[in-house]
Amino acid sequence: MLMRLRSIVLRLSRGERVTAGIIAMTLEVSPRTIARDLDYLANGLELPITYDFQLKSYVLSGPVPSILSIHPSHNSEESHQ
Repeated sequence: MLMRLRSIVLRLSRGERVTAGIIAMTLEVSPRTIARDLDYLANGLELPITYDFQLKSYVLSGPVPSILSIHPSHNSEESHQ
């Protein structure tokens, strides 16, 4: 689960298109699993994640707290995909 959450936050930080379907295919889990992860990030960890209806994608609507920031150059999980 932690690797999925890190992957989602990294993609959001990069400004990539983030939908439950796209991430589910990439990480080989169900879209419902990703929807739960997004809900946990937004409501459980209170990250500023919102759904942009024009972009049809989840986006960061504010800064990620530094303790949860992921620096792409230090993310080994992304390099394995």
